[in-house]
Amino acid sequence: MRNEMKHRVAVVLVAAGAAVAINSAAAYEAFHGPTELVYSDPTKVASGYLLFAAWAQNEDHEYVYLIDTDGNVAHRWKAITPEYEGRGYSIEKTAQMTETGSVILGLSTAGHNYRGERALVEIDWSGNLVWEFSDPREGYLYHHDFKRIWNNHLNDWTIIFTSRIPMTQEQAVAAGADPSVQWEAAPDGVVEVDRDGNVVWEWWSLDHVVQDKNPNWPNYGVLAEHPERFNLNWGSGVSGDFTHQNALDYNRTLDQIVVNNDRMGELYVIDHGSTFVAGDFEASRALAAGPAGDIMFRWGNPWLYGSGEAPSYNTDGDVTSEGDRMLFHHHDTQWIKEGLPGEGNFLIFENGSRRAGPHRSEIIEVNPYAGTYPDSSYLPEMAAGGPAEQVVWNFTAVQPNSFSSRNISGVQRLANGNTLGVAGRHGHVFQVTPEGEVVWEYIVPIVRGTDADADPSEIYKTIMSDTEDNSIFKARWIAPDHPGLAGRDLTPQGKITDMMLE
Repeated sequence: MRNEMKHRVAVVLVAAGAAVAINSAAAYEAFHGPTELVYSDPTKVASGYLLFAAWAQNEDHEYVYLIDTDGNVAHRWKAITPEYEGRGYSIEKTAQMTETGSVILGLSTAGHNYRGERALVEIDWSGNLVWEFSDPREGYLYHHDFKRIWNNHLNDWTIIFTSRIPMTQEQAVAAGADPSVQWEAAPDGVVEVDRDGNVVWEWWSLDHVVQDKNPNWPNYGVLAEHPERFNLNWGSGVSGDFTHQNALDYNRTLDQIVVNNDRMGELYVIDHGSTFVAGDFEASRALAAGPAGDIMFRWGNPWLYGSGEAPSYNTDGDVTSEGDRMLFHHHDTQWIKEGLPGEGNFLIFENGSRRAGPHRSEIIEVNPYAGTYPDSSYLPEMAAGGPAEQVVWNFTAVQPNSFSSRNISGVQRLANGNTLGVAGRHGHVFQVTPEGEVVWEYIVPIVRGTDADADPSEIYKTIMSDTEDNSIFKARWIAPDHPGLAGRDLTPQGKITDMMLE
């Protein structure tokens, strides 16, 4: 019998805007109750391993874990290697596994705030630091997300990551920003570095703006005529953090990058292939800053470029009606990988914490194409009849608060058609079938410390209150045939709680 604390959850399958099936399933939120493996149906769960980084904020407890479907540790990497010990570093967001069995993760000396020192590091299977990168340019700041990609132009691996670039108030106004708005932060971009730590490509949002405030500047224009550009002055009180990029993904077949624009409530696709010149950073930078680097496709909030029904807001800035806007604080947009059900579509974790009415989170699958992937062009959201018409599957809750995470979180399509959901704020990871049945659930048992003196009591077998401190940014499911696992000893080592509390 399932745990009585679980909530009833529903899945709605959407085609051409019409619900075609509704299925109920049980899902668990870690407001209180047992941690680690909660439920598993071995006949329906996708085989493999869960990879996640624990935010302990304590050097002794910060590990990247590989967990099997029984909830046992198959392997772990100490996140803070000797080279970084005693320097105030902790896990910045998440971790990813490479084809050699190493993991790449971000480190920060200021937690998840936009300050301090940042580093991307690679740690091999044995725990050795084998690569590191810190952007030496003043004011440039890696944040939120990264992706190791195969660069066809270089015939080698590189890493792309979300970053910030410094900008003064005067520079912002010169770009067309409303001079009455104080730009307190720096605009976002995407940076690519090679194995040697060289910046080989970068793209910046501020190169692709349109504004209707200052007719004396060349980026002045009618918003509805320029969906390929950002409205620099959208909404009210917008500061320099006008995109807040919190996730990205790369499609090798298309040679394109998709980025979450959390602040505006949309995702957008930019072209990497036509803007990359091997061996010539300046040429690449110029192409990425020009028309070739404009937005190829955007989805989630057509009001931003003067189309569709606008959402409405009260005097406090809260949403009172949603209009055609679909995303209200979303995270982790992913292309569904080729060979998997829904290949080429986008999967999105929509936190929903800024939408009208009760808070509810949602997993959304979007088919953005006019024809068949990968040979088709994108179909603009309003040409499809609105963004809702491009939703082909979603997972949400009957009771609004029974599946929710107010920020962070992640999503991934798995080999057997299941979808991995990561309600990150509560450390809740689950697999759900296409029909909406939750078939595997895991609760992270590691509660984030508040200072450097945190002790092992932060490893909990039961969580009795909704502290949100067992959170993880997101997680990834590692298939059993992943090349990084070939020949590795994956003997179960026991539960995290047993290992850490023994």
